[in-house]
Order: sequence, then structure tokens, then C-alpha cells
Amino acid sequence: MLVTKIWTKLAPILALFLLTNLLTNFWGAPLLSQPKPLTPPTTAPKKPTTSKPVRMSNALVKKLETAKGVKFSEAQRQQLDNATRKMQNNLLPSHNKYLERIAQITGVRIDQAREAAPKPGKSGSVDKLILNLHQVSGRAANKQQRDAIVIADQQRKRAVLAVQDEYAKEIAKITALPIDQVRSLLPKVGL
Repeated sequence: MLVTKIWTKLAPILALFLLTNLLTNFWGAPLLSQPKPLTPPTTAPKKPTTSKPVRMSNALVKKLETAKGVKFSEAQRQQLDNATRKMQNNLLPSHNKYLERIAQITGVRIDQAREAAPKPGKSGSVDKLILNLHQVSGRAANKQQRDAIVIADQQRKRAVLAVQDEYAKEIAKITALPIDQVRSLLPKVGL
């Protein structure tokens, strides 16, 4: 009898406790709480590397051979390919810094900045970049952001030109062509 009295008084409390516990934490997963918002990654996933070897473009090789007046040997061609690979590797740090700066200015993720921006060493207009950023993020850049993007793009172009100048020196050394002639054969901005 005493047990029945205690049970009748505790049963509603116990039932309320169990129901509350069940609704708030079913198998370790909260049921009534709001899910945590997803935070965007700070860096984009690494792109898979391809096994395709880096080669100097055939068009540039032909221009250099025409300027030299002879076909390059296989050893020279390999040296030109190595110089091209080195140039591309030298472009990556400044390009990644540029992408980080664009993401910081606009608030987009790095992968969105990568999608909107010109490829490493390639030319591209700021207006096209701003349009691409708007398309990938759904947000338009304000005047302050546009001005900061212009400055970041100028810094990117200076970095590309510095790498391109080193590339021209390396090509001149390999081909024995005058540096000014090599510079005239390379694209003006970007490679």
C-alpha cells in the first residue's frame, strides 16, 4: 500500500522527466534544439593533381625557334619545359594570396573566389571578376569593396609580371636569345 501511494505520486513526475529527456535527447541527438549552422570552409578542397606533364606551349616554342632560326634540341625543349613548370610553381603563392585577399574583401569562400578569379598567370578584367563574384555568391560588391578589389588586382598583376620577367630571363639563358626579344614574344600580361 505504501508503495502504491509513492508510485501514484512519483509516476507523473517520472513520466514528465522521461518524456522531457526523450524529446530533448534521443540516442544522443537533440530533437528540440536547433541544428548548428554550417560554417564555410576557410580553404577550398585541394584539387586533384594530374599526371599530365607541364610543357611550354607549342605556339611559344615555334615563336622562339623562328626567332632563333633553328629547331631546339630535345635537351633544350626539356629545359624550356622545366622553366615553364618552375614559372607556374612561382605563380601559385601570389595567386593564393590574391584569392585570400578577394575572399577577405568580399566575404566569399576561397573556392568561390577561385571560381570567379582568372587562373594563375592569366589576365582578366576587374569588372569581369566583380561580375563573377556576384554570380557565385549572390551578393553585389559595394564601392569600398570594388576599390579594394582593384588594388588587389593591381598587386596580382605586378606579381605576375615579376614572375614573367624571371621566366623571360630563364628562356633567354636557355635559347641564347636577347632578353628583350624573348620579352616581346611572351604575352604582355599572363602566360
